[in-house]
Amino acid sequence: MQTAFMNPKIAEQLRERYGTPLYVYSQEEIVKNVQEVMNFPSPFGLTPRYAMKACSTAAILLLLQERGMWFDASSGFEAERAIMVGIEGCRMSVASQQFPNNIKYLVEQGVHFTACSLNQLKQYGNLFPGANVALRINFGIGSGLHAKTNVGGPAASFGVWIDAIDTAIEIAELYQLRITKLHSHIGSGAESELWLAASRAALSVLDKFPDVNTLNLGGGFKVKRHSNDIPDDLQKIGGDISQLLLEFHEKSGRKIKLEIEPGAYIIASAGNLL
Repeated sequence: MQTAFMNPKIAEQLRERYGTPLYVYSQEEIVKNVQEVMNFPSPFGLTPRYAMKACSTAAILLLLQERGMWFDASSGFEAERAIMVGIEGCRMSVASQQFPNNIKYLVEQGVHFTACSLNQLKQYGNLFPGANVALRINFGIGSGLHAKTNVGGPAASFGVWIDAIDTAIEIAELYQLRITKLHSHIGSGAESELWLAASRAALSVLDKFPDVNTLNLGGGFKVKRHSNDIPDDLQKIGGDISQLLLEFHEKSGRKIKLEIEPGAYIIASAGNLL
């Protein structure tokens, strides 16, 4: 496929120099996409995290770090691999279905942990009583092109089900954990209106979490993969979410920082398989 950074002449030069098959990425396209993500509206601060599962090539991770991106790891070993190539631990958070076997190493490196189940919250509290922790909640809202990319809702096992929030709070109190961030994840390629629904759901339970200062809205933004695709408008989505955060501040006095976790949005349009 010919793109803005790939044409037959360049393809032939790359084939002669490197052989094929070959993955080819455009630094210019990556940087452009990163800037769009960096400009996501948020009235009280933004931490844009790159979802490393989209593409964990070392050179790309280091480029993103240079451009000010933070990182989201979906396993303990994904986080460890990133540290090995030079990504700062303090710039990473890990949210994994399996409690990381290397969690002590990760914490020593400054990696932030998100508990994705009641059992994970107990395990983390047992190892690090009195620590800060993030909690992933399944608010029953999900979206995706198919079941494998929909990680929210009743059919998904990702996160503590909303009805178990009080139990999670009891566990946190038992181990003197401070829940400082709520994390939701609705899936990949979500409809725009679901971002607002997930935001409203998270804000609606914040009265139960007085220490929470950050809301992480996990999930992928739609990218233009085909000529008739309409990509997500990050300014529109961010503007709508910002209004909710401002309204919440008016009622509660709390300033909630925002985190987003794009992956494909940054890399999908910047790569070719030759």
